[in-house]
Amino acid sequence: MRQLSQRRHVAAESIIDFSAAKWSPVNKPGRSDKTLARVEAGRARYG
Repeated sequence: MRQLSQRRHVAAESIIDFSAAKWSPVNKPGRSDKTLARVEAGRARYG
């Protein structure tokens, strides 16, 4: 496995303009159970 060099942490909000697009809630009617499970797993793993 290739080793990547460590870099300083950069907050996502310094890179992504969250006000540039319309964001929808994760938990909304019609959202796939698999999608919700992926979101839950990601939040548990990465915070």
